[in-house]
Amino acid sequence: ASTPQDSDGDGTCDAIDPSFDPSEDAPEETDTGFANFRDNLPGFTSVISTLALLGAAIGVGLSGRRKND
Repeated sequence: ASTPQDSDGDGTCDAIDPSFDPSEDAPEETDTGFANFRDNLPGFTSVISTLALLGAAIGVGLSGRRKND
């Protein structure tokens, strides 16, 4: 037996309550995804970009060598 949601506490479920405004009950939006991750780890983007540049430099160095036969 489940009870329907009644956010304003007037005894009438929100689905049939004419005085219920869902925008009043909406929670504040928070940062999610990459923005939240970046705030928690401030140096993460610099570490990833350094690794990317290092990988590119190694890739160019290995593929760009000439073999003198």
